[in-house]
Amino acid sequence: MATRADTSYNSPMRRKLAVLGFLALWVYPTRAAGGPAGDAEGYVDHFGGWASPQRVAFTLTQSGGPPIAVRGVSDASSSAGVGVRLGFWSQGKHPIGSGIEVSSFDIQSPVVNGEVYPITFFLSARTALRTSERFPNGRLQPYGFLGVSSVVLRASVHSQGLSVHLYKGVIPLPNGSENLSRAIFSPYIVGGLAWGLSPDWYVFGEWRRTEFNTTSETVNSIFWPTQRGTVSLAVRTDHYYLGLSRRFRPRRPSPHANPA
Repeated sequence: MATRADTSYNSPMRRKLAVLGFLALWVYPTRAAGGPAGDAEGYVDHFGGWASPQRVAFTLTQSGGPPIAVRGVSDASSSAGVGVRLGFWSQGKHPIGSGIEVSSFDIQSPVVNGEVYPITFFLSARTALRTSERFPNGRLQPYGFLGVSSVVLRASVHSQGLSVHLYKGVIPLPNGSENLSRAIFSPYIVGGLAWGLSPDWYVFGEWRRTEFNTTSETVNSIFWPTQRGTVSLAVRTDHYYLGLSRRFRPRRPSPHANPA
């Protein structure tokens, strides 16, 4: 009989995610307007919504003690997801850009439970529709993102005599890259539509998918002492998010400024 794993995780990273988002509203404008992409439009997006798992498959195998192998597909319920994204758009009717995103969602099922934190670098493209003097970049903006996510995973798998706690993934920074065997990668594909409330504020809705596979080499037996073994976990989740985007348009030189 499958039992529900303990989901009472402490989530300090989610608090850091919220703090990062609010700090970005103050720090990023100067980077967008005065950095290498000074002629580009910068933005900070905050979003939230639902993560709807399509597949959560698992395999547990014990290699010491009595041979035990458990595998299956666990029905998972939808959970909340949140995130923050920073990036920039080049100017023009069909601009391109790039950025970075940090997000979070849960896996909640009778067998597999955990937290997922994708950290993503991406390229982007959008189209400017319904342009006007007030909305030179378009009041209606279909867009798409394409990139790769480095996934940080905390999860528990409990099923039929075997259990395991997973904590895998590396943060894509120099101090988090020393053990790449722990890395989990997921393709990042996003499609969305943004609508301008004003030239500086947009609302948007989008779809994306998270899909990854990972393994660990330690399995705990409920009936026997800890043994060597393997656990494989495959997750595929669709996400539906709504969000608010703060835009930072390029600084325009004063008409009275003296040319250099």
